[in-house]
Amino acid sequence: MKIVRRLILSGIVLALVIVSLGFYVRHRTLQVPSWYRKLALNDEARQAAANSMDQKLIGTVSAAQSAHAAEVRARYHGATTPTTLESASPITISLTEDEINAFFITWDQRFHWKEKISAFAQDPVVVIEQHELILAATMKGWDAVISLHLLPRLENGKLRISLTEVTAGTLPLPVSAYSSYLNKLIEITDRHLPQLREEAEIDPRGWANGSAVAAAMSELLIRSLHDQPAEPVLFIPDTIGRNARSLPVLVTDVTVADKALTLTLQPMDAPQREALLQHIRGNETLASGK
Repeated sequence: MKIVRRLILSGIVLALVIVSLGFYVRHRTLQVPSWYRKLALNDEARQAAANSMDQKLIGTVSAAQSAHAAEVRARYHGATTPTTLESASPITISLTEDEINAFFITWDQRFHWKEKISAFAQDPVVVIEQHELILAATMKGWDAVISLHLLPRLENGKLRISLTEVTAGTLPLPVSAYSSYLNKLIEITDRHLPQLREEAEIDPRGWANGSAVAAAMSELLIRSLHDQPAEPVLFIPDTIGRNARSLPVLVTDVTVADKALTLTLQPMDAPQREALLQHIRGNETLASGK
């Protein structure tokens, strides 16, 4: 009888632990993180943030174009090799989370991307918290805020964007809980990459077409999800649109701090752009910074 009572008592304790654990997990899953918020800006403030973002992009494009014009002038006056060309000045751009989110809202007005994801996600935001970029949204079916925590940094001249954590509410998820979703995203992205590579172009004036941008960013996404470094290249759009062109630039520094993402960008010269195009097309590896 004593053994039976112990077994019953142990069963009751185990059941209480399981129930308590279930309540704990549910509470943590449904708990809204303190950093999560919808873009709580009125129309006037949102428009101001979007305009600020536009001005920063315009300034960056203008600086890159000026560097390209100087390159053309140097070649015209006889500087025909990369070593004789004057290096362009680096460009530093600092973006707040309000500016980034306002920019995505402007982007949504053109492409209606929120409508496309509304079947499974609502209220997507970009949050800058400590040294991380956080992509978060309220996921349908989960009824919880799902967030991807990203740590961007330069590593041996390469751009590495590590997925440090995935959370449901305030509960960190094990890799096994979301690895199948990441693998599916990699599979879909990789499937479209060959066509994008084939259609990629960078014109003589330095402008990359949409396929070149999509191919390079697809490679960055795939490498990031594999926690691998990628080429330190980003693209500055001239305008927002389906046929928009973009200027490729090298990332020479990246910092996430004080609620801002700060990038130092180096305009690319003609040999670098040609090397980039060949890399995008899969012909050779880009020699970063050369």
